[in-house]
Amino acid sequence: MKTKYKHIYFELPKSVNPKQDHPTYWCCNNKTDSLLGRIFWHKDWTKYVFEMYEGTVFSQSCLFDVVHFIKQLS
Repeated sequence: MKTKYKHIYFELPKSVNPKQDHPTYWCCNNKTDSLLGRIFWHKDWTKYVFEMYEGTVFSQSCLFDVVHFIKQLS
């Protein structure tokens, strides 16, 4: 599964069990390693969703990368 992109990367938090059915992933900035948001399983929608953190902005290419990552989880 691809987790590293041009400007962002995705990782499992250290406290998450990677074997759980629907783990949560962090979205991070490649340059600063700062947290930009999270991808998690939304039980009511029964699919993965992206929640960006307050004050973060994304270019079109970064949003395409978020979509690509979520598609890999489906």
